[in-house]
Amino acid sequence: EREVILREINMSNDDPDDRLSQILFETAFRQHPYRYPIIGIRNLFEKLTREDLMRYWQSRYAPNNMTLVLAGALDVAFVKEKVQEYLGQETPRCVTPVFIPREPFQLAERTYQEYGDYQLVRGAIAYKIPGIGHKDGARLQVLASILGDGESSILYQKMREEKQLVYSIDVSSWMANGQGLFWIQYTCAPGKRESVEETLKTYLAKWVEAGLTEASVQKAFNRALMAELDARKTVSGKAHHVGW
Repeated sequence: EREVILREINMSNDDPDDRLSQILFETAFRQHPYRYPIIGIRNLFEKLTREDLMRYWQSRYAPNNMTLVLAGALDVAFVKEKVQEYLGQETPRCVTPVFIPREPFQLAERTYQEYGDYQLVRGAIAYKIPGIGHKDGARLQVLASILGDGESSILYQKMREEKQLVYSIDVSSWMANGQGLFWIQYTCAPGKRESVEETLKTYLAKWVEAGLTEASVQKAFNRALMAELDARKTVSGKAHHVGW
């Protein structure tokens, strides 16, 4: 599969949205591995051997480092029999803990701009937020939904429909292990980037002072509730919840 993955790396590098995402994480994180692309770094990947892959598999893919999730109309006795058949011979192995460096506290704003043969400006403004499990997680998810989830969201209405400054805009609240990012991503015409970001910061400062309406919070709650109900309608959705 080496050539397949190399093509996927090339496709990702040629995609402006993927490139923006990668630049965002490289700029936000200086020490944490979140700064690396998920698919890997090309020049390191090209050097991998089959022996490297086998050593990695032996070091990480142990039964004591595994969770098996099944969902559906399953016979429990049959499942246990098959699990024993396929995995019963595997024995627990020593799994070396992975050291994750702590991201240093950020002391000042960071910016990065890349120029190329692009027809649109693609930008992102990101803020550091706590990691998964923090008490503010639900609040941040609600805030992201209110500000930039769909065409009825506040920023879409203000920035696209009223001001006509952007072609698209959305907001994400990403909470991972120990660290997260809250970011606003947009596309606009060349020459409008500074106006877009100045207007965004003005709106954000205003809402920090004035707050958001109870109706907008209730709307975000309803959207989240519907998404949760939809996820629980399918077997794969249930399996995802159990596994998570």
